[in-house]
Amino acid sequence: MERLSECELLVMKCIWDHSDHQMVLSEIVVSLAEEYNRVWNPNTVSTFLTRLIRKGYLNSTRKGRYFFYHILVSEADYRNSMIDDRVNLWFGGDTTAFITFLLDYYQLSDDQLAVIEKKVKSLKSKKTK
Repeated sequence: MERLSECELLVMKCIWDHSDHQMVLSEIVVSLAEEYNRVWNPNTVSTFLTRLIRKGYLNSTRKGRYFFYHILVSEADYRNSMIDDRVNLWFGGDTTAFITFLLDYYQLSDDQLAVIEKKVKSLKSKKTK
């Protein structure tokens, strides 16, 4: 999966966050300004959208004067791919080392640790079945 620049990723995040409908350029520009505090010229956003289409993350359909943008790569697929890349790069693919690093790095509250413990117990019980 081809990596995205920070700006391309922000545009995709905006579109993923509104995946209940196909967005048009004007909606994306407004959403970026209101929800992500990025005030970009429509031509700039259009350039990012063109790159995202070229990279295979989006497709567009023209209806009248407007282009409607369709998601081709889900947020979950992108996130999973990026996490896999980082685990492979920094931890040699060792997910245990990665998870241990996260637990050491972040100061988790007791409630957060309880959620993690519950998830581990759930995974263990599924393996014994």
